[in-house]
This record gives sequence, structure tokens and C-alpha cells, in this order.
Amino acid sequence: MTDSSKSSAPARSKAARWARRRASQAMDAGLRAFYAADARRGPSHERDFGLSWRSVHGTTYRAAWIADTEELYAVRYSGDTEDAEVTVLAKLGADALERCLSGWRRICDASEPGSYEWLVERARSAWRAATPAF
Repeated sequence: MTDSSKSSAPARSKAARWARRRASQAMDAGLRAFYAADARRGPSHERDFGLSWRSVHGTTYRAAWIADTEELYAVRYSGDTEDAEVTVLAKLGADALERCLSGWRRICDASEPGSYEWLVERARSAWRAATPAF
């Protein structure tokens, strides 16, 4: 590793923290409340799982996974007078998530009504399978 690459890693980390802080200031109140409810969410790595999930009723959603909490969540795009609705669809590790959402990009990118229900069913089925029964 060169000296320049050593010094650029902290700079990238600082830039990433600044970008997250700035994004959180512009975030919808519902999404801000979701992040505030668990301190691990804000600084965690997040993986995007699509911006155009559509319900059978035409409502659109964004989905993402938070590494530190292992939460796959969906955000319903808010209207002018309401906060975004955030729903935790599942708590799954990265490998289980990859398996259960295999093919997700094709489904999401098609932007067809019902794609959101596909996402919800896949995620919840995997979560139920991963949760031990007592």
C-alpha cells in the first residue's frame, strides 16, 4: 500500500460520514425517525435494492438493506403532506438475503404493478425460514 492510498482511506471515510450527515438533514421526517430509532443504522453500510418497486395499487417504494442491523426495509414514497412510511420487511444476513432475492433487479426494473408484493413475500418467507420456532 502506498502512502497516498493510506491517507486517502481516512479522507474517504470522513467524506462518507459528511455525505450521510448531509443526506440525513434532507431526509423525509419518517425516514429520519426510522434511523434515529436505532443508532446502528446511520453509520452502517447500506445496500440499495431498487428504487421503483410498485404495489398492485400503483404506490412506489425504495428498498435497502442495513448491514449492521441486517434489516431489509422499504420506504413508501411520501406525498406532499405525509411522511415516508418505513417498513422492515425482514432481518437477514447478507447471504440469506442474496438467496431470497435472487432475480430482484429484473423484477424491480420492470416497474410492473405487483413487484412490491413479490419483494415482501420473498423477504418475509426467508425471514420466517431463518427464525427458529420455539
